[in-house]
Amino acid sequence: MIEQLQQQLKSSFRMKNLGPLQYFLGLEAQHCPTSILLHQHKYTRELLSLAGLSDANSVLTSMEVNLKLHHENGDLLPHPSMYRQLVGSLNYLIITRPNISFVVQQVSQFMQAPCQTHLAVVRRLLQYLKEDLSHDSDRREGDRHILRFQKRFLQTL
Repeated sequence: MIEQLQQQLKSSFRMKNLGPLQYFLGLEAQHCPTSILLHQHKYTRELLSLAGLSDANSVLTSMEVNLKLHHENGDLLPHPSMYRQLVGSLNYLIITRPNISFVVQQVSQFMQAPCQTHLAVVRRLLQYLKEDLSHDSDRREGDRHILRFQKRFLQTL
């Protein structure tokens, strides 16, 4: 079925087969016997590097308990572009990490005028993601931060 689609597309467009999907738009695909796993470990590492947190200590929670964010939470950032870039990148990371969606939603509310406190929350969230990456060697197919697609389901599409 897929081969038929490829032949049909080749007759209309100039294209070549690049082989099995491995990396596309920040999503890594890992092919297993019965499933395809999608994760964003490389994207997360690049985000940590962008934020300058590659060597920072990790934390166990994504946000401080009972922390309330407001528009008047400290001094405004003089150059908010890095904040906006980090929050936008975190929004994309929610694809495989729905557990961070609450914190990302909270910091997204302050894109117009972010303060130092808001940036500190973003940095803590990145450190939380770093903690999760430190267990990379322990990952198995059952990882809760990986999307799994059963191959037999994909064949029915």
